[in-house]
Amino acid sequence: MTKTPEEMTEEYCDTKQLSHVERLLLKDGFLAGYEAAKNQTACDFNDLMKDLSKRIEESCLPAMDAMEGRYLYQIKQLEARIKELEVELENWQENAKHGDEGL
Repeated sequence: MTKTPEEMTEEYCDTKQLSHVERLLLKDGFLAGYEAAKNQTACDFNDLMKDLSKRIEESCLPAMDAMEGRYLYQIKQLEARIKELEVELENWQENAKHGDEGL
């Protein structure tokens, strides 16, 4: 089980050779060092996460651009096919109106 900082301080400062005042000063110093290390670790972690997030985003941008280009190309192809089908439909409708007059 993980110990609290206060429990670790008690173990660290539990010595019969120190006076009460010395123990209090040692505890205060231990807890201050513990808090400083915890805060520095949190800052380092946040900096690493920001850097990692930026690197992931930068590495994904080319792939996202390629996908966007591919989708735009597919959309243009589909739009062209729709126009072809519309023209074909108009031709069929025109032929249906006039029937076999040309034969």
